[in-house]
Amino acid sequence: MKRCFFYGSLRSGYWNNRRCVNPTEDKLIGMAQTTAPFRLFINTGHFVPVAVPSTDGGGYPLIGELWELCDNSAEHVHHLEHGYKDAEFEVAVDGQAPVQATVYFCNRPEESPYHCNMEHVVEEPSGDYAELVINWQGCPKRRSPVQVSFVPTAVPALVEVS
Repeated sequence: MKRCFFYGSLRSGYWNNRRCVNPTEDKLIGMAQTTAPFRLFINTGHFVPVAVPSTDGGGYPLIGELWELCDNSAEHVHHLEHGYKDAEFEVAVDGQAPVQATVYFCNRPEESPYHCNMEHVVEEPSGDYAELVINWQGCPKRRSPVQVSFVPTAVPALVEVS
């Protein structure tokens, strides 16, 4: 089993979770956050996030989920996250002692295969991908078939799928 920290579309209820996580073999440990500071950037055209380790003394913990994945699921996640770096970071689950988990990231947002056009990239200062997806009023109405499975109820405009 491999520990992975999901802060974006691999979290429960989002489209990539269903693509990569095996509900019978993988285990959600719980909501977690990184102990190291990051900055979270999101391409608002695709709603794809990228975490960037903070090196300037700023940043904030990333909010997400800690998972234990079987080898097959870990391989699917690694394939999905092509173009991102992966490394072990400390992650804390609800006040428990921190553990090491794989986090996928880039050193700069424009290194991400989805963030090369920085015109549509915004930073989410809460460190929580869900905050931006649910609260951003400019959510696109069109979604690819893979993304249709996630429709936040807090944003009625997302119900229109074409």
